[in-house]
Amino acid sequence: MVYLDGSVIRAALTEDMRPRDRVALCRIAAMVSENVLTFFASADARAEIDRAAPASRRQHPREYAALELLRSAPVGWIDAESRVASAAEEVGFNVLLRITGSETDAVLLSRARLAGARDVIAAESSVLLEQARELARELDLRVFRPADYLSRWSTQLQLPK
Repeated sequence: MVYLDGSVIRAALTEDMRPRDRVALCRIAAMVSENVLTFFASADARAEIDRAAPASRRQHPREYAALELLRSAPVGWIDAESRVASAAEEVGFNVLLRITGSETDAVLLSRARLAGARDVIAAESSVLLEQARELARELDLRVFRPADYLSRWSTQLQLPK
């Protein structure tokens, strides 16, 4: 199980993502569609896929196709608004709030963590990547760029062919 930060979805449709991360995102989406990988992401990120500008879709067709695979996944989308109270009850919520500085990020990560996610995939621009050491030390959350996650998966968890 993995938490996919919204920064990955935003970066995939812009020039803000490394080429190897673009390729990895496509493989990660395929793994989700093949039921090899379970993910969690913000329902708002799903809506961002729907709102992607036609120019971005044309400029990044592979990435958009990968995002469409994710968007069509029936589970994994977390609505931060509906569960603020229950997430706030989790011990790690206050730690996440302090580290991320965002109640929304803290709620989303807390809910994904409660469901069993211990790995986080984030883009270069994400505060989660900046705070990776602290998240690992305090909450045992591992933060990866997409290519780094895929590399870890393939070497440690035997990526299917």
